[in-house]
Amino acid sequence: MAGALAGAGAAVSSIEQSTAAQTAITQASSAAATAQASNNAQLNAATAAANATNSATGSLKDIAKNQ
Repeated sequence: MAGALAGAGAAVSSIEQSTAAQTAITQASSAAATAQASNNAQLNAATAAANATNSATGSLKDIAKNQ
């Protein structure tokens, strides 16, 4: 009986450790997703700025060509 109780205690401890590890993984994954979303937003903003610059440059070239 004592062996069974010890085994049950070890199983509970193992489950607790597994749950803690899963929680840590979930938190890390959430933080990574947040960082990725921030990076995506920055990249989108930089792309929009580059596109606007390219468009303006093209317009200026057209104006200069037509002078």
